[in-house]
Amino acid sequence: MKKRIAASLFVCQITDTHLKVVSCAAAGVPRKILACVCEPISQDADLRIISGLLVKTLLGLGYKSNAAIVFCVPRSKAACRYIRVPAQAADEIEKIVILQSPRFLPYPAEKLVSGYEVVAIGKDGYSDINLVIVHKDLIERYFAVCGTLNPRRISVALSSYGLGNIFNDRYPSDKELTMGLNIDARQAEVVVLREQKVVFSRAFTCNISILQWEAELAEQIHKSMEAFAKEVGNGRIGCLKILSQKALSEGSWEVLKARLGISVEQIAFSEKDQRFGMVADYLAASECSFFDLIGSALVNVKESVNLLPKEAKDLLRQKCIRTEQVKFWLLVLGTIAFFLLGAYKYLDNKAIYLSRLKGHLQNLSKDAKAYEEIEDRFARLIQRSENTPKTVDIISELHTLAAQGISLISITYEEGRQLIMHGESAQLQTVFELVGRLEKSPVFANFRSKVRYASKKNTPSGELVDFEILLSAKDKP
Repeated sequence: MKKRIAASLFVCQITDTHLKVVSCAAAGVPRKILACVCEPISQDADLRIISGLLVKTLLGLGYKSNAAIVFCVPRSKAACRYIRVPAQAADEIEKIVILQSPRFLPYPAEKLVSGYEVVAIGKDGYSDINLVIVHKDLIERYFAVCGTLNPRRISVALSSYGLGNIFNDRYPSDKELTMGLNIDARQAEVVVLREQKVVFSRAFTCNISILQWEAELAEQIHKSMEAFAKEVGNGRIGCLKILSQKALSEGSWEVLKARLGISVEQIAFSEKDQRFGMVADYLAASECSFFDLIGSALVNVKESVNLLPKEAKDLLRQKCIRTEQVKFWLLVLGTIAFFLLGAYKYLDNKAIYLSRLKGHLQNLSKDAKAYEEIEDRFARLIQRSENTPKTVDIISELHTLAAQGISLISITYEEGRQLIMHGESAQLQTVFELVGRLEKSPVFANFRSKVRYASKKNTPSGELVDFEILLSAKDKP
């Protein structure tokens, strides 16, 4: 036995003659249509009767208070216009739409509810939009018939967008200008799609049970084409795709093709279709069309085309913002908790590792002291060698600095303390020049130069200056 799938989304439509309901599972890809129900409504049925019928029908389909409800507005109860507005930002377009709505329906702006879909955006800062307008009383009626259902969310969408979803689902890569036709029990609706967006729609009376209905339908389609060319223009419709739950006869095909002068194609859904397989038999037997409802169930209603009063839209936006904020903070808290857990585990592992290292260090502490003493001695030797000039460097530097005419008799060097040079020179001036060169030499930068004595003496080779220079280490700061 197959497990029954619980319905969490219900699409409802109230016409002058019928109440239609489609239930589906909101989760899953693709969404599965679970059931379709069509109940007749008498002409004298009031709001209380319709509300009771809706509640009874939804409960019979397994409705629960956490489900969402979408009301599919018949095209005959709305006004649509393709207009160009000098704005591209959503909030600016919405303000313009509210102001423009009374131009197309003779009611004050506060009595109207509007929605729109951006069809194209121009480089001049303008936007082409498909404007949808309904009377506010119709929307309030939908809220009233919900009665005690307490749905999780209510959305209101025009049937034209449901049909658009059907065509886009069937032809996902089709970007040509296409006219779709949905034939209901007593009504028909045409939609024109360009690049998978609804740019035009129109509803008219159609009864396929009468003789020569094809001629009347063809005439209405011609009128729709003329209205499209006048309102939207920019393109020629070359194909008509018909949504009909019952196959048209060969004679009807020939009449429509001959009168329209364009290609005609019927879209049929079989039990093999994953989306509609569970309701294919019911669709084939019903006199009512469910395609606009099914299309409204396939895709979530966009905020811009959701025909809710401004107050309800604002509440819905706030609710969505709060929901997103809750999700964000839950994600943040979850991320923090994850990192804290990871940090705790990391620190715990570190503590265990450090404890083991401490044990090893204690075992090696005695040997380490001996190595530390050796290291300290090496450090002192290195420091001493770096700070104290080497004997070789001193002799080399003295050889370089000693000018011609100076003879060094003896050099006494006490490492790091002092250097005594005893020598002879032909002139006294040469001795003082040597002292100047010693003071500028980098080798003797840490020494202070001083002539201890310089006296003349007679020698067999002539008179010479006997001298002694003392280089003493400077005091360290």
